[in-house]
Amino acid sequence: MNLKRNYFVVIAGLQILLFSSFVFSKTTVGIVYNTKITFYKQIIDILKEEVNKQVDCSFVEIQQKGKKNKLISTIIDTMPDFLVCFGDDAAKAGSATDIPGIFALVSDPQKIGVIFKDGYPVDRLAGYYWQIAPDKLLTFIYKIDPLKTNLGIIYSNSSATFFKDFNEAAKDYSYNVISRKVKKSSEVLKAFNIMNRKRVDFLFGYADPIVYNRKNIANAISLAKKNLVSFIGFAPSMTAQGALVSFYVNEQTLGEQNAELLVSIINGTEASGIQTKWIEKFNFSVNLKAAKTLKMDIPEEILQDATEVIKN
Repeated sequence: MNLKRNYFVVIAGLQILLFSSFVFSKTTVGIVYNTKITFYKQIIDILKEEVNKQVDCSFVEIQQKGKKNKLISTIIDTMPDFLVCFGDDAAKAGSATDIPGIFALVSDPQKIGVIFKDGYPVDRLAGYYWQIAPDKLLTFIYKIDPLKTNLGIIYSNSSATFFKDFNEAAKDYSYNVISRKVKKSSEVLKAFNIMNRKRVDFLFGYADPIVYNRKNIANAISLAKKNLVSFIGFAPSMTAQGALVSFYVNEQTLGEQNAELLVSIINGTEASGIQTKWIEKFNFSVNLKAAKTLKMDIPEEILQDATEVIKN
């Protein structure tokens, strides 16, 4: 009789132990990224802080090394409950594991096979497009000068999705979009020259690794100055180089935005049902010296909202 009672006590104890370990075990988030890119690390630190304000998580950093299949195996062996994948290669590997989570800072998630054409995830990774929402940019440009209607944009396969949405948004303002597609970086300078000959009012720069490497950025701004074209940049350093305005998203905003999306998935939102969206919260800097050269008056309301104003 005592043996029988002891047996049930042991079984009950095991059940309590298993239940408590299930209930009280921490959620594990695997962060997959290239450790050589310090920009990722800054965002990761902010993301961790924001997530832990709402959910009790432990984080494990998975370094991106070797080929895709090896990275997939490393992720699976680590056994995280959720994933945060920074960059194209990490997102492709994470998507192949069927572990829910988010992707971040991916050049074109549709092109690399992480999302469908309608913006919904192919597997279980949700995220944001890297660029700022085209309609938000165009609304801003319209406020600067509603009479200038010729917009120039150079794009590649890496930014085809952005160009498509940019083109559609431009129709709402009756803008004339003058575009040039390039396949490699060496074609960009020629494309800039063609843009300038076609008398564009604004030349848009945005995050495309083929179109805008360091050398091409300097050439684009230099040519824009020479031809009195308003260059729109995507980093504060570009405004300092002579761009009229630059729109950008800082590390704090990226960390907070991605943390919010991750927390919603940890709390039960199915990642496969979250449509990819453009970034809508951004910072911007204005170069008044460039505006003077272009004989443009920047509205006071824009200057008041600017993150930075360069006066000379």
